[in-house]
Amino acid sequence: MRAKIWRAGAPEPAEWLVSATDDAAALQGPGGFEFAVYSLDTPVDTRISWTFDDFELGAAAAPR
Repeated sequence: MRAKIWRAGAPEPAEWLVSATDDAAALQGPGGFEFAVYSLDTPVDTRISWTFDDFELGAAAAPR
């Protein structure tokens, strides 16, 4: 998994914010995917808009 996050209007960061792999045998077969987003310390009456772009789900590429 790799992810980047930045404010609207700001340039996209060159580097990934997070990057992780897990080669546990139990995770290497067919399965499902769940995507959840949350924000901490946000007042209940504040509206937040999330936009996802170039989302891709598939077999992991071999490490480079």
